[in-house]
Amino acid sequence: MESLEDLKTFYLSRSKRFWIPFFISALSLWIIGAVVGKPWFTSPMNFILSILGLSMFKGPMPSTLWYMVMMVFFYLITPLWLYKRNYRTSLIKSVSLFLLLVILYKVNWLDYRILVYSPMYFLGLCLPDSFSSFFRRNKYIIVMVTATLMGLLIMCSDIEGFALYYASAIIGYPLIISLSEILSSSAIVRNVSGFISYSSMNMYLFHRQIYLFALFVFNISLFPNFHGATIPLWIAVLIVIPAIVIISFLLQRGYDILVSKASARK
Repeated sequence: MESLEDLKTFYLSRSKRFWIPFFISALSLWIIGAVVGKPWFTSPMNFILSILGLSMFKGPMPSTLWYMVMMVFFYLITPLWLYKRNYRTSLIKSVSLFLLLVILYKVNWLDYRILVYSPMYFLGLCLPDSFSSFFRRNKYIIVMVTATLMGLLIMCSDIEGFALYYASAIIGYPLIISLSEILSSSAIVRNVSGFISYSSMNMYLFHRQIYLFALFVFNISLFPNFHGATIPLWIAVLIVIPAIVIISFLLQRGYDILVSKASARK
């Protein structure tokens, strides 16, 4: 990233990729909350801060969508690392920002979840591109070692809090990447994982809306405690979960078509 045009292109591409669907999801949950008398956002300002990726500072982050709030924040600051990127400056920026986040958390100006996820984000920005080839070359050994360590971590009840989060991430990241490399050799796994991956963002963004609709359709208590309402397991497994996957896939396909047509007109 070398110019303002590069910055504009970066933000525009990310906006088209996930911010617009995120905004639609947030708006729909705000409307649903208003209709049933259980606000999803604490105030209009909380809604605005959330869609801008800033409610983690002012709080509270909305239930369900908090992860996307965090992703918006990450994308807002990513150009700081992409500008004339090199390992040394990326590391200095990452350590400095993480220490600042720790200070904000200590004075109760920050949601703790950003501290859980930000180290992996910073690590991804700092690691060289060649690092992924290391996982591919040694995937079987890495899976055996990390799976063993993860088992030991699960059995160790003395580790808790942030130490548990970071240990799980450090072990889990190479485990998942290396295991994915092994499983991807199967055409069936590639096709299924590709379908789920393509639908996954909308599955996250709209699963709650589909679930609430299912509560209404199957005449399960939706008012007034829709946050805590549940449905029978067989309905969830046989109807709701497949519906979430299929609807999310169709939403993503429709959205991609609209974006493609809009881009073609320019």
